[in-house]
Amino acid sequence: LNMSPSITTCKGNTFSISGTPTNGLAPYIYSWSNGLGSTSTVNVSTNSSNVYTLTVRDSNSPSCTATASLAVNVVDSPGVTITTADSLICVNGVSTISSTIDIAGTYTYQWQTSPNGTTGWANISGQTSSTFTNSFLVAGNYFYRVIVSGSAQCNAGTSNAFQIRVVSSPTAAVVSPSNN
Repeated sequence: LNMSPSITTCKGNTFSISGTPTNGLAPYIYSWSNGLGSTSTVNVSTNSSNVYTLTVRDSNSPSCTATASLAVNVVDSPGVTITTADSLICVNGVSTISSTIDIAGTYTYQWQTSPNGTTGWANISGQTSSTFTNSFLVAGNYFYRVIVSGSAQCNAGTSNAFQIRVVSSPTAAVVSPSNN
């Protein structure tokens, strides 16, 4: 019995789950836990995490059954993670930061910066995609995060803070030996 993959979703979303028998002879008799119905695909609207179990019986041989389950994890907001490791770059360097979201959907992005990585977060004008690229002209510590919103029923999700440490480029001097 092949099942839909486990799902992470926000409260109140409606989605379909299904199971497909891999052996036996049709017609099949389907029975979902939680009184969801008697078809291979059912719609679920949920406000809490749950495990759904489907039992399929071969109607030609009632003792032949298969059972499988899938988990539905219900959250208030999507999990947003910056997937790029904290960076150390030189002045005039460029860094690109990428993010991922654990719930499928259509989102809007807003990158923010902070002077210390904990407070004073401010939107960065025009930075509204899943990645953010910036050039650095001055040495210092720079902190970023991304806010995502827009998927049905989900509250906005906030990523972890990301630090870029920008250092001055090294200098080298050629010293000629002294003549004594």
